[in-house]
Amino acid sequence: PGWVNITVHTLLLFACLHTRYIALFYFAISIIAFVVANGKWLFRVSGMVLSILVVYGYVAWQEHKIEDQFQVQTFSGFANWQVANNVLCYYKKLDVAPSDLPTDETKMIDLYVKRWIDSSYKDGQLGTEYMWDKKSPLKIYTTMKGRVEHEKYFYEWIRCSKDIGDYGRTLIKNNPTAYVKYFMIPNFRNFLVPDLEALGNYNYYNLTVSRECIDWYQLDTDFLSCRVLHLEEKLMFLFPYLNGLLNLLNIGFIFFFLSRNLKRWKSLGKDVRALFVVWTCFYLGYMFFSIASAYVVFRYLDVVFILGVVIPVVLYPYALKNIAPTENEKDGDPKAAIRNS
Repeated sequence: PGWVNITVHTLLLFACLHTRYIALFYFAISIIAFVVANGKWLFRVSGMVLSILVVYGYVAWQEHKIEDQFQVQTFSGFANWQVANNVLCYYKKLDVAPSDLPTDETKMIDLYVKRWIDSSYKDGQLGTEYMWDKKSPLKIYTTMKGRVEHEKYFYEWIRCSKDIGDYGRTLIKNNPTAYVKYFMIPNFRNFLVPDLEALGNYNYYNLTVSRECIDWYQLDTDFLSCRVLHLEEKLMFLFPYLNGLLNLLNIGFIFFFLSRNLKRWKSLGKDVRALFVVWTCFYLGYMFFSIASAYVVFRYLDVVFILGVVIPVVLYPYALKNIAPTENEKDGDPKAAIRNS
């Protein structure tokens, strides 16, 4: 690393984080990459520090913007709703008492949950219903709060998210084993073979457009027609299984590469070792962050479809090649040298 690529890396990390919050853990991968990189420690340490500053600075900036506009201190309203949604997917397996909750607001949310949980609850099924379904107890609580405070829905959606997030995190903190058992483990199966979600029927239910869209594209009608209505479903139905195969190949490849090279690790080139370490950390970090934070759907895993093919192809020859010389080769046995080459 030098100043040019450190600057480019920092800007790219910011762009990734601004695009999607899964990049919150990318700074840890950047630190690992700089640790195993070549070059002067000045550049490597600078890259690590800038990686940390980008993430923590971005979080502080977002918190300041939300507090300035909505008078509530939180980083992401969406993330708060997400964590509560995750817990409600298995809420009926928990025993939650009012004394378990820290504030009057979280106790009130729990009353709404107990009253309306059956409106959306499906035993053993993960999803995002509690974020979007109008009959969700979280939605009902937010709507009622908006009526009491005479605020618009979006404003109240942000305001309530702080308490909703505190509610979800409290239940996870009080029952960590349940979160692993009832959310993360089933969600790992989704990571392997994810739901297509909107990619399975993108044009199926959006058959009309708004007035603004008609004016912008100068359309004659608000009706949309599609030549092959279920084309996406026919094209995409195999992709979740291809994703599962690709994930299994990557997990297997990590163990295979280690088993082949653990005893001769130092004989590998430093670039090969660095690439394997960084890719393994990124892949496992991406997997853990995904299954711990949100219900996994296919469109979240596009990075696996790209890097999950390229990196193993690059590293595969080094898993097969006998790099370290055997004792026979050291003694000059030509048959052993030919055999191992």
